[in-house]
Amino acid sequence: MSGIAGIYYLDGRPVDDEVDRMVETIEHRGPDGISTWQNNSVGLGHCMLETTPEDQFESLPLVDRTGNFAITADARIDNRRELIKKLEIRVPRERPITDAEIILAAYKKWGQSCPRELLGAFAFSVWDATEERLFCARDHFGVKPLVYHKSENSFLFGSCTKSVLTYEKENIRLNEKRISDYISNTFKNKKYTFYDGVKKIEPGSYISVMNKKLVKKRYYSLRIKENKMGEEKAFEKMRSLLLESVKARLRAKRKPFILLSGGLDSSSICAAANQVSSEVNTLSTIYGDYDQCDEREYIESVLNYGNYNHSVHEYKKNKHVSIIPEIIKYQKEPFYAPNISGTWERYKSIKNSTKVILDGHAGNEVVSPGYGRLVELARNGEWIKLYKNLWSGLNPLGVTRSIELFSGYIAKHGDKAVEDRGWKYSMGRKIARALVRLRSKVKSKSSSKIKWEDVIKSSFASRVNAEERRHEYRRGSPARALSESERHHKTLSGNLFSHTFDVNDRVSSAHGLERRYPFLHKPLVEFCLSLPANMKRRNGWGRFVLRKAMDGLLPEDVLWRRNQANFLPLLRDGLRSKRDTLSDLFDGDTFEWQSYIDRQTAETLVNRLSDENNKSLGSQELFLLWRLAVLGYWLEEESCAKVQET
Repeated sequence: MSGIAGIYYLDGRPVDDEVDRMVETIEHRGPDGISTWQNNSVGLGHCMLETTPEDQFESLPLVDRTGNFAITADARIDNRRELIKKLEIRVPRERPITDAEIILAAYKKWGQSCPRELLGAFAFSVWDATEERLFCARDHFGVKPLVYHKSENSFLFGSCTKSVLTYEKENIRLNEKRISDYISNTFKNKKYTFYDGVKKIEPGSYISVMNKKLVKKRYYSLRIKENKMGEEKAFEKMRSLLLESVKARLRAKRKPFILLSGGLDSSSICAAANQVSSEVNTLSTIYGDYDQCDEREYIESVLNYGNYNHSVHEYKKNKHVSIIPEIIKYQKEPFYAPNISGTWERYKSIKNSTKVILDGHAGNEVVSPGYGRLVELARNGEWIKLYKNLWSGLNPLGVTRSIELFSGYIAKHGDKAVEDRGWKYSMGRKIARALVRLRSKVKSKSSSKIKWEDVIKSSFASRVNAEERRHEYRRGSPARALSESERHHKTLSGNLFSHTFDVNDRVSSAHGLERRYPFLHKPLVEFCLSLPANMKRRNGWGRFVLRKAMDGLLPEDVLWRRNQANFLPLLRDGLRSKRDTLSDLFDGDTFEWQSYIDRQTAETLVNRLSDENNKSLGSQELFLLWRLAVLGYWLEEESCAKVQET
């Protein structure tokens, strides 16, 4: 996971040492070397992390023989052979062609259309002196991060906000709308960051800066295409695409580690690696006395089914809150998932053993659990099939939960069935609606939960239209889609999907590691999206196509596993162990906490942590308190930075 940064003075003044300072702030991303290049009003920088065999021959920023083109890149190109042949690149005898050389050759041949031809994960910038254009592009799904800031006379870009803020901090203020969205757990768009004026280049997009004008364009968007392939061929295709993707992502200078949790996604990656590589390193985290998190049974089952070099990382109890300030220094923005603390410690344990990790993140979204199939069954009047799917899929939760969800699906989506099927279906929908209303009344009477609306300062919420933003976000959520293909497409194109890659990148890069996602292989994503709904969910089994594709490569107990680990107790105990620390944080005067948050309500959340039965704090409240803690530490960091500047 290399780092890139650069600057282009639109008023023509020469670049001095600005790029050097920008790159120094992200040197943790490239422990294998830092270099910069300047030419009049343009400067490019690079931090090297050698992860592929070709990286040792890479010299970035790279300038071509004519001196007209220069590139800096954080990239792994998977279709190397195809591109080398198509571009007619002459391969030197003494060394292989590097990925940056391939990208630059692609730009010189295809211009701004070049990203369409690339497979893999990439963020790069090319200076084209023939057009006096700076061209920046990001990969199809946004695995590699790239942010920018444009003022009247300058354009800056980098792998993360830290590099941009180093140079333009005095002109950039906090983004209050983003802060509001964070509190309400809203992902409004793919472009914004926690700083006004610092924006992300969206996945599948590029930016061209020329003649003081900035042009943004999408070069790739997911399209829903119907796949009429037979079932057996579909299972074979799914398997071959996953094997192809895993093989490409195992291309590394040092043997990668695969994170094995015992779930279907990570286990499938391990099984695929076992088919294409003679040596597979795996790493699992164990959680001591936390039985709810214990997946050792499934991990052992996978290990016994193949040939692996296995390592174990032991979870350090109650590290959630105490580790936030350390992570904030690298994230430079608030983050969501509490499991980052465990991930942080896990990466620390292996950073001296490898530079590449593979994990199953995005597998659930790419293959799809097929919940839209349940909507289709409700709408089509196939209510017996609907209930069977719910009962089979949710059997561990019992009949009450199945009936509750069954009623909800019919009440929300059963209108078409009523129109087409007559009075019996009309009666069924009335009963379902009555059950939903009854459940809603019972819930509202028994609920005294604190919500984000209670915590956020009313004047602040009004100023940024917090409730309207949240409502608009929920209105466009995947759960509102009327079919499986629409829901699947919304999930893969959604703001939350791309946001997680930025956070994951900053965590791994802090430890000199590159994180790779085998399920984010463009042909694999497009194939999964094209499948009919009954290939994604059948008889209560979500991700049915993946389960069938891995038949014979994984043990049955993992392949057809129903239960999932519950990590909520880790968060609950982690917050409770630092109750006094949180109280001090919310009482602090070193930052303008009172501008955003009602202190008294936040303190009520903290006080309720002391309830040993813990019936007063539900999962949503715990996650809310976690976000408030992260936000508080970030604001404190920002406040300290301002004091140092003055």
